[in-house]
Amino acid sequence: MARYSFLEPAWESTGNSQHPNQDVARGEKLIQDVYNAVRCGPGWNHTLLLITYDEHGGLYDHVPPPPGSTPPDATPREFGFDFTRFGVRVPAALVSPLIPAGTVFRVPAGSAPLDHTSVLKTIQTLWGLPALTARDAAAPDVGDVLSLAAPRTDNPLAGVEAPTSTGANPAAAEVSHLQLLNAQLTSQLQVPLSEPRSAPLLATQRTPSDYDHYIAARTTAWKAARRRGNSPPG
Repeated sequence: MARYSFLEPAWESTGNSQHPNQDVARGEKLIQDVYNAVRCGPGWNHTLLLITYDEHGGLYDHVPPPPGSTPPDATPREFGFDFTRFGVRVPAALVSPLIPAGTVFRVPAGSAPLDHTSVLKTIQTLWGLPALTARDAAAPDVGDVLSLAAPRTDNPLAGVEAPTSTGANPAAAEVSHLQLLNAQLTSQLQVPLSEPRSAPLLATQRTPSDYDHYIAARTTAWKAARRRGNSPPG
């Protein structure tokens, strides 16, 4: 999926990553465009297109993240976090003419659950590459989903059109929850009191562009102060 930084002024109005407050239709169009381009390419019969998300988008998940994940290494982490718990669930779609129609892929009972490092493990397994960390070394791969000896010739999305964006995003002028949280965390960065202009106050921000500027300005002021050595780490 396409990613756009919170610091880009046009993020709210032009993004197609399906992050709030964006138009989900644009993200659906992106997925369909990628699918059509890959399917019409010369290597389609030997292709696995994996569509997933980098995070859950703040949506509630009623299944608690399970324990038992393998840390990438033995390096001490901030606040004692040891990476032995998986995160919340995210959707993923496996697309290939070598997958039987209607397949729901699950790992065998007793296996570690699929996670984002399963993408790395799949690549490593297919091409005989070494693992990058202990985390992806322990992850299951999705290669078993490619179970057909001959590629399918049907197109499940034939005649299907992605939703059409209806115009301006009605939520474009609203400060998203993720943007607000980003600003609140940024407000904890310590900057010298002598730089109020480059590090504006959080309470005075009103619009999405205000918050974009606040996040960028305060982060820049914090980095500059650290380089000069006149701001405590934070």
